[in-house]
Amino acid sequence: MPASKVHFGMIDYSGEACGPSVYVEELDDTNYDAITTSVNLVQVALGVLSDCNFVRTSLGVELAAGSGALPTEVTAQREVGIRISYRDTVTGRVETLVVPGPATTFYPAQGTDVIPLDNVIAAAFIAVFEANCVSLAGNPINVVSMRLVGRSN
Repeated sequence: MPASKVHFGMIDYSGEACGPSVYVEELDDTNYDAITTSVNLVQVALGVLSDCNFVRTSLGVELAAGSGALPTEVTAQREVGIRISYRDTVTGRVETLVVPGPATTFYPAQGTDVIPLDNVIAAAFIAVFEANCVSLAGNPINVVSMRLVGRSN
């Protein structure tokens, strides 16, 4: 099953562009409303994980424009991110997504960079992500890990 790429354009505290891309079901004439609803849900879930601000969301074409205002949170920097690893449930291939500027309320415990998948915020994000996104091959996905990463992620 083919997939359509969605990009969430973001801006960090210093004005640098950043933002993750995910895949959703292939967009066609019959599912436009359902896909755009899914994209909006994923954007809300990403907004909980990141202190960066959204500038634009695009799915082949620009779906939504943000204010472009700089975030107020000084830790909203693209150099730090949350690496989310997820597995294609059909092929077994592991893919990753990096969300820039993690929300300070979502940092892992001292002494580790691993974010437990049963963390309330993580679990809520995972539910939205798995229900609304697919692998590059267009198959269902399962999140396998989340961790805080630095610039060379």
